[in-house]
Amino acid sequence: MEEDKTVTDKYDIGYANPPKHCRFKKGRSGNPAGRPEGVKNFGQYLFKALNKTTSVTFSKKKLKMTMTEIIIRRLTSDATRGDLKYARLMVKLMKRFDDESLKSQYKFVIIKDEDER
Repeated sequence: MEEDKTVTDKYDIGYANPPKHCRFKKGRSGNPAGRPEGVKNFGQYLFKALNKTTSVTFSKKKLKMTMTEIIIRRLTSDATRGDLKYARLMVKLMKRFDDESLKSQYKFVIIKDEDER
């Protein structure tokens, strides 16, 4: 029984401390086969879903639009109706995707509150 104590004194085995013979060998991957080719990740599924086209009725006209376009139209319509949550989100998106080519195409008007003047 004293032999077991000397072995455990040299190296504690427990949580995050596997026995030395079970550890990964140096220079060898823990997952040698790796991820199989063709397996998609979350970003690829999201990109595919947002680029899917669907038919939408807008102003009594049937249009084909991507899901991304539908989301942006909904976001802008909610923001212009006065929903502050979506208005703030639109301002953040406009700042993040600030592009000189867009500025020349569209005119943005910033309205200041009376307190800010």
